[in-house]
Amino acid sequence: MKKKKVYHILWIILMSALTILMLVPIIMMITTAVKPIEEIRSAVFHLLPQTFTLDNFKEAMSAGPWNLFFRNSLFITLAAVVFSLLFNSIAGYAFARLRFKGSKVLFMFLLIGLMMPPQVTMLPTFLIMAKFPLMG
Repeated sequence: MKKKKVYHILWIILMSALTILMLVPIIMMITTAVKPIEEIRSAVFHLLPQTFTLDNFKEAMSAGPWNLFFRNSLFITLAAVVFSLLFNSIAGYAFARLRFKGSKVLFMFLLIGLMMPPQVTMLPTFLIMAKFPLMG
């Protein structure tokens, strides 16, 4: 019983160290965002900013039409959610309640598609989208 407790404590220490290691880039990103540009470009590294500023955020927000960007993103997201709910609920009802020729085969293809990781389709999707005149 005592050996199990020692392993548990070592496991907690190891997981805590890994958690801190994983959080370091996020902490560096946040602290760098509130540093002035001179301190970022300085040869001496400080994890915490010597002087705190929000000018970087002001400059980033004034660099483009962010209202337009957010409005476009909101429109695309809402349209995707509405159409997804509409078509997926109809398809779910059809698969659950209706028996038609080929329903088991179609349902199998649906399950295979759900099991496929998104990384598999990422490159083909990019190649298809690159043919559209949407990319700059």
